[in-house]
Amino acid sequence: MPNLLNLSAEEIQQIKIERYTYGDIMIQKRLNAIYLMAVTDLNDCQIAEIVGCHRNILPDWRDKCLYQGLPSLYVNHYHKPESELEQHSQSIFSHFDEHPIQSVNQAVAVIEELTGIKRSPTQIRQFLLRHGYKWRKMGQIPGKADVEEQKTWLKNTLEPSIELAQKGLCHLFFAMLHILHWELFFA
Repeated sequence: MPNLLNLSAEEIQQIKIERYTYGDIMIQKRLNAIYLMAVTDLNDCQIAEIVGCHRNILPDWRDKCLYQGLPSLYVNHYHKPESELEQHSQSIFSHFDEHPIQSVNQAVAVIEELTGIKRSPTQIRQFLLRHGYKWRKMGQIPGKADVEEQKTWLKNTLEPSIELAQKGLCHLFFAMLHILHWELFFA
């Protein structure tokens, strides 16, 4: 089978290995397609079916390999836009560390005040998540707890039991159920 891509034996061997092991799946597809073009007589439709791409992209990859060389197949030009907020992230997060925010809407207002940049709550949420901030649900203090009764129980029941357990006169066990339950076993 003639090698229409003018690839050396070393390049074909390199492609043969890297078409399955290269770190970027798009480059793996390119290399697999070029390998199949170089060593088989399959047409573009068959190669596209095997590789899992559209047949219209194969001539582009072939031309790239022919006219720019094999290394050109390893380059991806992904567009990665950067938010304007990234320029101000240091000041935003130092402010948030000193003055924690309660909600996304509050973060929107504070960021607009600090930077003059207005973004939607969805965009601010994504910005905060990208930088490791997570939303936490706040716990509540039981509303019907009798503080005086708890102090009395602590002083009259639990503290004497702890002292007995420390002296080795009893064993004290705690178990978490629906409510805190304690048991006192004497040795």
